[in-house]
Amino acid sequence: MDAREFKQQLQSYAHIRLQIDQDATRALINGERDAVRSLKEQFSSALFTQYLNRVAFTINKRIGDQVTLLPTQVTTGDWKKVKEFYLSELSGLFDRKIDSVNSGQSEIAKSIEKVVQDLDGNDPSEQWVTIALFNISNGKRIAINPQNHQRMLKQVLLLNYVFYAAELIKGKKPEELISDILHHLQNISVVQGTSFGTFEMERLTQTEMTLRQLNPDLSGKIQQILSPQAFEKTADIPIRDLSEENRTILQDVLGQNIQTMLHRHVLLNNINNLWVEHLTQMEALRVSIGMEAYAQRDPLVQYKSQSSDMFRELLANIRLGVMSQIFRLQPVQRKPEAPTMPAPAQKNKQNNSQNKKRRRRR
Repeated sequence: MDAREFKQQLQSYAHIRLQIDQDATRALINGERDAVRSLKEQFSSALFTQYLNRVAFTINKRIGDQVTLLPTQVTTGDWKKVKEFYLSELSGLFDRKIDSVNSGQSEIAKSIEKVVQDLDGNDPSEQWVTIALFNISNGKRIAINPQNHQRMLKQVLLLNYVFYAAELIKGKKPEELISDILHHLQNISVVQGTSFGTFEMERLTQTEMTLRQLNPDLSGKIQQILSPQAFEKTADIPIRDLSEENRTILQDVLGQNIQTMLHRHVLLNNINNLWVEHLTQMEALRVSIGMEAYAQRDPLVQYKSQSSDMFRELLANIRLGVMSQIFRLQPVQRKPEAPTMPAPAQKNKQNNSQNKKRRRRR
């Protein structure tokens, strides 16, 4: 093996650029200790620089500011100094950020002042606090559009609650954490059903519809909650004239009904899409399973094993798809339909027919 080929092979193994000349390469081939020691030092320095750059890139991407330690500022392998440098710089950076947030001119301070003014002296509810935290944590920055190179307003996240959430679940047992998540999702489902019922009630109150004119399933559910006599008394009253108690009952029934329909739609939609993909994969497996015979394996056994794994993966994907969509459903207010205008072609035909009649009369 010549010196050039030996150097190329070393660089391909290490994935770094080595600074060695032909004399050093020959010394390495001969196994001289000084040359081996020099090569090890190059490896250590290159890997240290590489990992130092990765640490700097990760920290800068996470905090959004440039904090960089150059390789010339620290000796190779001195990770203790690297740790002390970044901890010191990040501590100072966070102190400056806290000072800027506490100042009255910061964007967060202005957002807090705005939401407090909107409260107008009333007691804050849980919904108000949630909306306020969402509005405070979002801000805008001037950025350059990469497509047309013009200035634009870009939404940015001013506050991040990831570490706060991590502190909340710190030290909790998995069973307790699972119970909290399920309880939280159940509360979300209740609030979601209430919002669906509210939107549907607002739509129905704008019409002359009564309880008797509703879907038979809805009427049956309302009749189960109310007594038959009470239902007959209110069945022909317009929904907007119902009592507050009956409106609340109707709103709950409407919300649960819409929520059930949407859940069924999400589930069937995910099953439909993933089932078609599963059938395609099963057909590809059926075609390729014949190759298992060449590997001294029973094709039937391999087909059953792999198809079982694919079916379990299908069920897991369906659950994942449903859970990722079912809590993102939002009520959408229906837009009033625009009045339909007659087509221009029909107008021209009518005008032509009228002109022909006039000519005949003349």
